[in-house]
Amino acid sequence: ALVDLSTIAQDFSVAIKDDVFNQILWALWYGGTFDLAQSAVDELLTGESAEGIDVSFAFHLPPVMMQAPDDPSAFQIGIGDAYLALDIDTEQALGIATDEGTLEVGVYLSALLGATLGFDASTNVLTLSVESEPEIYVHVASLTNPAYQAIVTMLIEETLAYLLPQFFDGFVESFPLPEFDVGGKAGLASGAIWRLANGQLQTRQSGDAYTVLSGDLALVE
Repeated sequence: ALVDLSTIAQDFSVAIKDDVFNQILWALWYGGTFDLAQSAVDELLTGESAEGIDVSFAFHLPPVMMQAPDDPSAFQIGIGDAYLALDIDTEQALGIATDEGTLEVGVYLSALLGATLGFDASTNVLTLSVESEPEIYVHVASLTNPAYQAIVTMLIEETLAYLLPQFFDGFVESFPLPEFDVGGKAGLASGAIWRLANGQLQTRQSGDAYTVLSGDLALVE
């Protein structure tokens, strides 16, 4: 159904369906953005207490973004069927000297991350703030020594709680906002455009499947 924008007082309004964000996530997933080799993950872990952990990711399904069930203005990002391969140095990462020295672990991951959509009027870009305490569910599919499953699972969950929000930081900023090329028309300079100014997000209502962004039209020459 079409979105009724006639009640909005500002000059410029655009309704963005939630599916648009899922299309962006699908494109990022299809392009391999979420399949991270060990070296890429190491960069995200810089400065954290993750010494002795080597991990790589493979997302078998794209993440999805959906409205939070109890707050129409909030979102959740869902992750499912992601696989992690880890090498854990037990002495460095766990403080335990073991016969194995290094534990090889294979883990399947599901998670829910709370997120809030925003708009930065100074840069004219959508923003996404991801909560730092996601709900994480891991299934240990393989482990060199099953006796360490409980402590290894706890370590993995703590590491993922730090890593996962970084995966989605800034992804909505790639969504281009409409601009109108009016260069050379009505005596305007070549290259002049109309674009959004003083933008703000309208409050979402329960059941909305879209976000409305409104503001003024500004001429940029």
